Amino acid sequence: MDEALIEAAQKFPLLEELEISHCSFSTEVLEAIGRLCPQLKCLRLNCRGYLCAPKCDETAIIIAKHIPGLRRLQLFGNLLSNDGLHAILDGCPLLESLDIRQCFNVRLEGSLRKTCLDRIKNLKLPSDPTDDYEFCTELRSYGLNLDYLSEGCAFDYESDFSEMHDSYFDDSFEYYDFEDQYLLL
Repeated sequence: MDEALIEAAQKFPLLEELEISHCSFSTEVLEAIGRLCPQLKCLRLNCRGYLCAPKCDETAIIIAKHIPGLRRLQLFGNLLSNDGLHAILDGCPLLESLDIRQCFNVRLEGSLRKTCLDRIKNLKLPSDPTDDYEFCTELRSYGLNLDYLSEGCAFDYESDFSEMHDSYFDDSFEYYDFEDQYLLL
């Protein structure tokens, strides 16, 4: 997949809009896209959202470093954290639209929240509704049995995601690996 994406980027140096959804690729692809398509203004990198997933800011940092001209960015279901979001805001000064729905490692509070609200004209937050999203929005677990989560933590699938985010995804959230199972403490 990496080679095909890089070849496509080489053939379209004037590309302004790119969507890569529900497939895996290396960060080298994003670096190459940034280098080969300097006029890229809109990037959509989408996957299904994860509950209880470890933070991973690698994609966000690559975007910030190699694709600074973005005006619209959609990272639906990404594992970025506040650090990754800070990198994007610092590295992409022209950003006007940001969709980070189902990016549950992001906690928009304090100055980060203010920066996003002041600077981003069209902002979709991790817990915002997904009615207009064209792909499956069913959440997946990251090595965690969701039935156990719903029984053990009183998790209600119909609950408001903002309440869930505040209740289950705070700084005291820890992961313990027991034969590929993760437990909430």
